[in-house]
Amino acid sequence: MLKDRYSFNQNALYLMAQDQELAPDKYPDAINLCTGTPGFLNPAYKTPNILVPFTDAAYQNLSTFSPEFTENMRDYCADKIGHDIPQDNFLIGVSTFNYFRYLVDVLPEYQSGNVKNQKGSTVVISPQGSYLLWNRIGGEMVKSDDDLSLMETQYDSGYKITAKDIEKWAQSRSENLQNRPTVLPLENPSIGGHVYSAEELIDIHASCKENGIFIFYDEVYRETCAPCVEFTSLPAVIDDMDNVLAVTTFSKGYGNLQLNLAGATGPSEVCELLYPHFKDEWRKTTTNHIKMVESIINDLNKEYLEHARTLYADKVEAVAQKVEELGKTLTAPLKIPHLPQAGYSMFIDATKAVTGQDSLDKKEGAALNKSLFEKFAQQGLVTQPLHASGIQDRLMVRLVFGNNDQKEINKGLDVMSSVIRAYEAGMT
Repeated sequence: MLKDRYSFNQNALYLMAQDQELAPDKYPDAINLCTGTPGFLNPAYKTPNILVPFTDAAYQNLSTFSPEFTENMRDYCADKIGHDIPQDNFLIGVSTFNYFRYLVDVLPEYQSGNVKNQKGSTVVISPQGSYLLWNRIGGEMVKSDDDLSLMETQYDSGYKITAKDIEKWAQSRSENLQNRPTVLPLENPSIGGHVYSAEELIDIHASCKENGIFIFYDEVYRETCAPCVEFTSLPAVIDDMDNVLAVTTFSKGYGNLQLNLAGATGPSEVCELLYPHFKDEWRKTTTNHIKMVESIINDLNKEYLEHARTLYADKVEAVAQKVEELGKTLTAPLKIPHLPQAGYSMFIDATKAVTGQDSLDKKEGAALNKSLFEKFAQQGLVTQPLHASGIQDRLMVRLVFGNNDQKEINKGLDVMSSVIRAYEAGMT
């Protein structure tokens, strides 16, 4: 297991992530503000002719993706990313996680553009604030501790990835990370609700090109942008895709995590290397999935998306207001480093509220993060500790509330403030 191979710091992060992953089952009666479940089901999923039971018969009804369906998916993805997708540059698969996992496997075989003459296993860059890497990707993909490398991001930007962060990582990488295939996962929007501008995307792409880094570009949250936010897709603003695999899927925006069919575009050589992993992916889906996707491709539910985006934005605003109100009852307020522009989650900084300090020693941070996470859970609130994403010098919590109503969210935040007040009083 990964935890047996990692150094202390990485081992601690991995174990923290594993604890969080298991927490909803360990504390079944606690309020769950840690699971990334969308809160609004697409109306199409509720119609009788689409809601096909998940049975063996449903699987048998689908023999393959039809040429027409494949073509429609390609056109849909091309429209989303902002330019045409040649047939040789397109794949259909199941799950963005599978795309990333297989890309990590095949990247050493890809020798083109600025990634020529790279040898060895793939290095996965893990940016601070990208929570799921440490338990899901780190725990199931990398072969050794040399295959996963933490990239620092900045508190002042809300842990949003920048070209400067990439340059700093590239310049400081150790000798054993040099001249190896390397991949950076880039979510737009991110799990923290950041939406990247065209200029930011161009700069990130240029920095990765210059430093021989391949980009795994994921737009799973793009349909959750607030109505006032302008979304820009990376493929729409760059000149080439030699070092990019861009994935478009439906599960988050359309409110069904089982709807994980995904289209991807990238270099034809990469698509060719990935194809053997995906050629039988139709076996993992069902006729009802296809009908759901067809309803989306045919734009049958535009009003749904507009409604969902408004609801998510209103919920973010309400949560931020509640956090601000609770902060007034504490010795030092809770902080929100970045007000989300998309999605249904929020980063909250509890460092000063708990400790009276702006930041912590990393060793002290590890112990306090573990203690705080456990106290929350024991008192009835399960959260995501961002210590598990490599943010080791602060008490950063990610709240995920897509599937929770405001009453439940408020109750969870009341638990949070109650635990923090106990720390203030020295009762923990």
